[in-house]
Amino acid sequence: MATYKGISGFNIKSLATDPSNLLEGEIWYNSTSGTLKVAPFAESWASGGDLNTARRQFTGTGITVPTSLAVGGSPALDIMETYDGSTWTTSPATLGTGRKDLMSVGSQSAALVFGGIVSTAAVGTAESFNGSAWTSSPALVTAKQNGGGAGSVTAAICFAGGPGPSPSKQTQLWNDVAWTTSPAEMNTSRESIGFAGQVDTSVLAFGGAPSNTATESWNGSVWSNEPGMPTALSGQAGAGLGEAALAFGGGVAGVMNTLTLGWDGTAWSTKPSMATARDNLKGSGVETAALAFGGVTSDPAVTLAVTEEFTGGATAATI
Repeated sequence: MATYKGISGFNIKSLATDPSNLLEGEIWYNSTSGTLKVAPFAESWASGGDLNTARRQFTGTGITVPTSLAVGGSPALDIMETYDGSTWTTSPATLGTGRKDLMSVGSQSAALVFGGIVSTAAVGTAESFNGSAWTSSPALVTAKQNGGGAGSVTAAICFAGGPGPSPSKQTQLWNDVAWTTSPAEMNTSRESIGFAGQVDTSVLAFGGAPSNTATESWNGSVWSNEPGMPTALSGQAGAGLGEAALAFGGGVAGVMNTLTLGWDGTAWSTKPSMATARDNLKGSGVETAALAFGGVTSDPAVTLAVTEEFTGGATAATI
């Protein structure tokens, strides 16, 4: 008869307490509780602290959940908030130019915002944040609104978005000195795009308006078409990198959803849904620890302050 040791090559461990660093699929016997334990991979959304100012058409960034930023938004706010893992705090540091539909990259201690709408016109205005104050930064080559932004304050990419009678394929690159227009354009024109990317050489772009399923990856020099999303959406948010990402929220024809999808570098899969349906929200973090915040609900449209936290990892469960 087959034994666990014969199959796995080792015996089940006997431990007085559960391991502190669990590995997916790990099995052990807890001698204190007298139970056989296993570590399955579990994912879920949970409520986080609400924003102080409900907002839509804003920008959000952050490498990890506890160091997230919410900046600007409708109606052309200059207000910034910071997240500490449970609570949003309104910062005394306000943007020099209040705006909506802007883009951003970076963290709480080093961020860059660019583009957006002031009044009714798209702008190329950029500002950098050093952890305490916003200062003027070289502007985009072309005014841009409602596009995507990925990377850091020293190396970033701005892509898709408007303005114009139709969405753009344009890509602009930041090298810590100036923005330049890249000859490598996206394959699909769109705005209100979903995206993930904390470095400028590993970016995933998905969905967007007009609502579509198109997915593209950026490796630092070219955009490549990837398998499409299972649902056409626009206004969704993302977290992670080009090879491992989450996409959540979004809408189509005025109907918002709670859908969450995971990208593993080759295909999309369905994840646990958010509690609140919305689009025009923002995200931060990575695919196993992400934050979704702000946005707008379906008709009647209500601007939201709601924050949700996504977690994924191995957990101890009794067999």
